Amino acid sequence: GAINPNLAKELLADPGQAAAGEIEGLVTFGDLSLVSVDLDALLDYLYKPDTERALAFEFPGPVKAKAGDERAMVGYMIPLEYKPKSDDIVIFMLVRDLLGCCFGGTPMPDEWVDVIVAEGSRAEYRAYLPMRVTGVMTLGGEQDEAGFALGIYRMTATAVQPED
Repeated sequence: GAINPNLAKELLADPGQAAAGEIEGLVTFGDLSLVSVDLDALLDYLYKPDTERALAFEFPGPVKAKAGDERAMVGYMIPLEYKPKSDDIVIFMLVRDLLGCCFGGTPMPDEWVDVIVAEGSRAEYRAYLPMRVTGVMTLGGEQDEAGFALGIYRMTATAVQPED
């Protein structure tokens, strides 16, 4: 197929914005923006959770309001873990744009969501295709087994499908 001349521009846009108003419970990356938050406090919250500044850190009200209920997000998949001997993805990053994430830049903490596919649900990798992910969102500050900070947003996905 022909290459879409607007692809780079579209990958930089928030793919959820195009679906705004059509998807119930939609959360866009713009909704999760922490641009107004004290970055040092956020980093302490993630990496030094016992410090005074980390303990005082709070997510903005509009961001907190997105957690806890079933939500939908649209973004691009970056697979992190597959089920053994299958094409099914168990964990992936959902990112607003592929260029900022994979081609040179490290995404800011509010530019991706760690998605864990719920037991009994399936997710297949679709490269360069916006995907709609439905599930319950939580605000984190959790660490993996090695003690590294995971993303601040986490979703347990019950459905993952191409957004067309």
